[in-house]
Amino acid sequence: MTPSSRRFPAALLCLCALAAGGCSAPGGGLGPTTPAPPVSSQPHPEPLWPAWSSVPGAAVGRQEPAPTPLKNAPEVGAEGVQGVDPVEVARADPRMRPYLGKDSIEAPGRAGLRPPVYRDLTGDGQSELIVAADTATGRWALCV
Repeated sequence: MTPSSRRFPAALLCLCALAAGGCSAPGGGLGPTTPAPPVSSQPHPEPLWPAWSSVPGAAVGRQEPAPTPLKNAPEVGAEGVQGVDPVEVARADPRMRPYLGKDSIEAPGRAGLRPPVYRDLTGDGQSELIVAADTATGRWALCV
């Protein structure tokens, strides 16, 4: 047998193995009687404070520690976080205290506490309170 005639059976055997492997049942795909999973809408970003959406924020070059429950936070009553004073929550967070010396603000351009926002961030069906404070330097701090 010549070297080129030995290559032909090896190539044929390899081709048959590849063809047979490609004809096998898909592993994990949908079969003819398998129902397709329901379609769900994908989350998309939406601004928390629309008036501030076009105002670029300054990048912060440090990592913050993981959140822990606030020791002096006000109690959440029957009305949920919507019934809690956002300033009291921010005051209970030691990292937010330096930003509380200013008045509340309704639009960008001044230092102060933004209006509170309530959104379900965890997917549990309950809203979380989101508080932000703008600084005179153009940075802002966020408390959830």
